[in-house]
Amino acid sequence: NSYQQAVCWINTPDGSGSGFLFHDDRTVVTAAHVLTTPQLDDIEFVFDAGTSNSITRRGCQLIFYDAEQDVCLLRLSEPMNERVSLSYRATLRPSTGTGVAVMGHPMRRKKPIRTERTGSISNVRPDEFELSMELKPGYSGGPVCLASTGEVLGVVSYKIEDSAQY
Repeated sequence: NSYQQAVCWINTPDGSGSGFLFHDDRTVVTAAHVLTTPQLDDIEFVFDAGTSNSITRRGCQLIFYDAEQDVCLLRLSEPMNERVSLSYRATLRPSTGTGVAVMGHPMRRKKPIRTERTGSISNVRPDEFELSMELKPGYSGGPVCLASTGEVLGVVSYKIEDSAQY
């Protein structure tokens, strides 16, 4: 899917996660908990991570940060020219059974690998929804997209762990 090129690996001095270009070639959305450093110049955004075509941007400005909703918006120091960005339609409402695609960067052999998982929405609440699939560390901040169109429904924020099954 062409919308995969909007997804990036976010590497901070204290950890990593995922994010995605949203609406334009400089705005990145991620989970607030991925942003583990106040030093915004130290953050790396790697597009096509784990491939020979990877592109890295370093540094950003903070546009919006909400720890309670676990979301933040960042503005890249340099644009990602000719990159697809993801979009959101205000009338799009997630519902139980809706097919979704989730993209992120779990680590394999200490390297980020962009992967996509598909599944469905299993539960909807007023300001969040649950997914039917297991997501490993590294998906945090990645987009949850409508599988049929690639439109953004949400951001991977946190997971409920059942230690007997995880």
